[in-house]
Amino acid sequence: MLMASHGRVLPDGLADLRGLEPVQDQFRDVLAILEAERGREQGGRTVRRRAWKNLVFTGGPGSGKSWAAAAVARAYWKLGLLSSGHLLEVAPADLNWTDAGETGALADKVFRNAMGGVLMIKGADDWYQLRDRGLHLAGHLYAQLTEYRVTRDDQVAVIVTGQADPLHKWLHGHPQLAARFLAVIDFPRYRGCL
Repeated sequence: MLMASHGRVLPDGLADLRGLEPVQDQFRDVLAILEAERGREQGGRTVRRRAWKNLVFTGGPGSGKSWAAAAVARAYWKLGLLSSGHLLEVAPADLNWTDAGETGALADKVFRNAMGGVLMIKGADDWYQLRDRGLHLAGHLYAQLTEYRVTRDDQVAVIVTGQADPLHKWLHGHPQLAARFLAVIDFPRYRGCL
């Protein structure tokens, strides 16, 4: 990990990306919340309502979202929030089937495969275009996030990505699910180099 210019530690990889300073600033805030919470727990204090560690990344293709998701997985692992810190990327089509039962079974399988790490759902803005506005997917995602937090020691973090406008509209249509995400991090078009 590298120290940021104003003292906050950034995960390896994310600190090196020139042109993503706005993302770095937003992620510093996320890390500050999670580090403070972790410090209270390690100090013997009870944290009654832990912050969710799930994130929303908005931005177009090539803006650095996958790179940042891998950095988030490593950072969460180093903080002791996840047991392995691996990244599993899936597309919305990997979770969307014709009936709710199949969708639920697929969501359960994907979450089991992501156990201990970060599940990144790429292109989740496509859900807004579905006939039911992704109602089944939202319900299953909400159920899985809740189950893994309660019964699996919060051992999966989810990052949903996509274009800002449809993704915001989709989350706005599912406020209970939207509340399961700690932050929305907006990615500008990436123009830097390593």
